[in-house]
Amino acid sequence: MRYEIEREFAPYVGIEWTKKFGETAKFTKLEGENISQSYWVSGIKAWF
Repeated sequence: MRYEIEREFAPYVGIEWTKKFGETAKFTKLEGENISQSYWVSGIKAWF
């Protein structure tokens, strides 16, 4: 979600989700790790 204060400046927050498939998922499970992860992200879009 982004809120443009001005076109050149916009803070944002969101969620990033990743998942592993196929052989990569298989090896990841064998190591005891999760094949999917999610992260909170935030930042500022600046354009000059």
